[in-house]
Amino acid sequence: MIGPHPPEPGRLGLVGRVHEVVRPLVVDERSVGDGDAGERRGEVALAAAHGDLVAIEVDVLDAQVAALEQAQAGGLITAEQLVDMKARLADKAYEASEAGRAEAWIVGPGGGTDDAARARLTEVLAMAVPILVDADAITLIAQDSQLRSSVTARRAPTLFTPHAGEFARLGGQLDHSGGRAEAVRRLATELRSVVLLKGAVTIVAAPDGPASVSASAPPDLATAGSGDVLAGLIGSMLAAQRYQGDPGATEVRRTAAAGAFLHGVAGCLAAVGGRPIVSEDVLAAIPSAVAAARGAGT
Repeated sequence: MIGPHPPEPGRLGLVGRVHEVVRPLVVDERSVGDGDAGERRGEVALAAAHGDLVAIEVDVLDAQVAALEQAQAGGLITAEQLVDMKARLADKAYEASEAGRAEAWIVGPGGGTDDAARARLTEVLAMAVPILVDADAITLIAQDSQLRSSVTARRAPTLFTPHAGEFARLGGQLDHSGGRAEAVRRLATELRSVVLLKGAVTIVAAPDGPASVSASAPPDLATAGSGDVLAGLIGSMLAAQRYQGDPGATEVRRTAAAGAFLHGVAGCLAAVGGRPIVSEDVLAAIPSAVAAARGAGT
């Protein structure tokens, strides 16, 4: 299961939306007006915790507008460019007003482990949509029994994506006599979630049913930020999946396994010819990986 093909041309958002929880941003007016860079900051702000989404985005937009007006007054951009950029920012404001309408959430990468991060995580865990839990969010849940109880009480699917160290912090035992797949399944049962254990061989298991195994990842994927790319890829696939109907644990396991496979293929494509790679290279190779997988399935 690779995911849905793109819909017919039409309204943005027909495939599904995934939001990511991040820490609040400090906006630098010297950089927010720099064309695409400024727009990207606005998009990142949309990924902040749901309760503060609109407020954070409005703050960012106000700073962007102020910076643009200063740039126009200083002769750096024309009046026509100012009008056009303001219109584009107005579109961002509309997106902010609909920011809570997401089919899936990602929480953890770069999120922090302080009290504010815990509050954001608590808020997201209460949402009735699929959630991918990674990085700092795994650390928080491993340390906090109340957060762990919030996870096990969820009705919507939850997907954990730990590496071996995080797996152990959550209580998983990789030296289990039944093997790694059984160890992942046991932790999935304890958390009432789907668990994807990252590694050279990635294992995905739900509380019930068989485990999925992906061995597509090359050693080159052991680079900083690679796990964040995986989280974003699987999160977007979960959003697309939920847009077509509420998924169960089995569907989430299959989606996570497909995402892990695509991530590995993207790593292979990025590293072709022995090139050294960084996470951005893996990200750039994902469309080619998806195309290759779809082509192989036809």
